[in-house]
Amino acid sequence: MSIKTKILALILLSFASISQLGAQNYMIAFGPRVGMSNGVSLKVITKSPNVIESIIHMSHGGTRITGMYQYLRPFNGRTYSSGLHWFVGVGGHFANYSNFEYTNFDGKIVRQAYQGFGFDMTAGIEYMFSAPLSFSIDLKPYYEVQTLEIAPSHFIDIALTIRHTFF
Repeated sequence: MSIKTKILALILLSFASISQLGAQNYMIAFGPRVGMSNGVSLKVITKSPNVIESIIHMSHGGTRITGMYQYLRPFNGRTYSSGLHWFVGVGGHFANYSNFEYTNFDGKIVRQAYQGFGFDMTAGIEYMFSAPLSFSIDLKPYYEVQTLEIAPSHFIDIALTIRHTFF
């Protein structure tokens, strides 16, 4: 059994066991984001259904700071209670890559520093538990306007975020 299979089984078991608990809301959630780019996420519910999420990513030999506005809605009709929710959002980011690795036009692998900024979108699902815990899986495509011509300008980021929730 591979490590990915074990992690998936653990997540599914967590969903099944904790989902039987009672309803609970949260206003702030913080935790690791693991996927195509790894980092940490801070999510704040400002006013139903408005959410602000900040993400600090570590990827591509650098750091990217993202700010997003999200529209969060439950599948079951009970706003911000335990259960499954969906969300969509837009935002932007600033990136500082100190050691970005790419293949130049001559076919050589080059490492170079550069800064960029860009526009982000997101769509995903989030499961809020009655315990102070939430899981979300999202697809976050983004477009980057960069100072390095050869660097790719668009990416797709898929990640799982596990957050501790606060009231």
